[in-house]
Amino acid sequence: MTEDRDVLRAISWRDVFPWVLIFRTFGISFQLRILLLAIAGVILVDLGWWGASQVFLSPEERPRSNVIHPPIVASRSVEKAAEGSLGTILMLADPIQEVWVHATRPYRTFFSVHNSVRTTAYRAFCALWATAVWSIFGGAICRIAALALTRDERCGLKAALKFGLSRFLSFFTAPLFPMLGVLAFAIPSMLLGLLAYFGEAGLLISGVLYFIAAIFGVMTAALLIPLLFGWPLMWGAISTEASDAFDALSRSYAYVTQRPLNFAFYSAISLAVGALGLFVASVVVIVSLGMTDWAFAIGAGEERLAEIQVAVEDSPIFRYSSPGVGIPVSGPELTQGAKIIHFWRGLVVRIIDGYVYGFFFISATAVYLLLRYDVDQAELDEVTLEDEVRFPPPSFGSEEGEKSEEPGNIETTPPPPRD
Repeated sequence: MTEDRDVLRAISWRDVFPWVLIFRTFGISFQLRILLLAIAGVILVDLGWWGASQVFLSPEERPRSNVIHPPIVASRSVEKAAEGSLGTILMLADPIQEVWVHATRPYRTFFSVHNSVRTTAYRAFCALWATAVWSIFGGAICRIAALALTRDERCGLKAALKFGLSRFLSFFTAPLFPMLGVLAFAIPSMLLGLLAYFGEAGLLISGVLYFIAAIFGVMTAALLIPLLFGWPLMWGAISTEASDAFDALSRSYAYVTQRPLNFAFYSAISLAVGALGLFVASVVVIVSLGMTDWAFAIGAGEERLAEIQVAVEDSPIFRYSSPGVGIPVSGPELTQGAKIIHFWRGLVVRIIDGYVYGFFFISATAVYLLLRYDVDQAELDEVTLEDEVRFPPPSFGSEEGEKSEEPGNIETTPPPPRD
């Protein structure tokens, strides 16, 4: 008589190691609609920041560029790849940190003690503009990621943009509410600073009462630090739960403060996956530009290509042409033509920008799902749909025998037959 034995035929790695969910972000980040949304967002942010610099800053104060990944970074990655220095590539390719630094720079520099009225207004506008742009495009990217990671469903470009526009106020106000608290906590320090401005007596009074400013400074740090690291989770919360700004704010603070080590672990895995994806995107861009240069040089010649390089020598995108040829620019037509070529090549380079920003918001959604699983024990495949009624109210017939109208998404069990 044979004994029945349980045979292990398959292992659900997602149940054993939930963080393998992050590996799926690699393929999602290379989808065309993700790249288009991210590239559109990066271009709009750059245009807004450029316009603000023209309005608020003097010519000497205006930044030259706001592009986070110039082509030189991609070319260095490829050169290191040819040398087999994989560790150096991963050190160079840090998409999460690059996006985080670039996105938070206006907020961080807003609190600089060296700001003038003009620079303060410029940085405030840049912060609000970037938040508004990514409330639409970043929200759309996170919605695509939420449906793909939870239900393995495809969300179209139009539906994703519609979701971002419909939840614009939630995306936009979620990270701004803590900033109001920061400004409120700064009022006592402002008053003490005003006292110190009026002579030695005012300085003495402010010195005695400075402990009040120190207390509010600690309160400000407790408010800012979770926001500084957890604000991307707000996009993931709104995109997954279809909730409001207050729900996203409370979830991001709770998840970061209650599971800081989990958050750091998931972020480290996301960094490794993103570095590999950035290397792939860099290879695509470098090979595309290199082959274009090779074909262009066959028709135009090496000397003509060198003239174009001189015409746009401030740009690193022509590093593939022959170096060291100092042929002067022949006229304005060459300059304008070289600028047009520079423009089109810049669009190709934007693929890298599109990847890093797209991956940033996709990985933020994945990390949110994992932290929600750890803190709230919510399943990884739970997501709120647009037409879903999560808690439908009961409905009753007004008279005996009259059928009540029930929502279509509620399953009902018919009563047993009467004897």
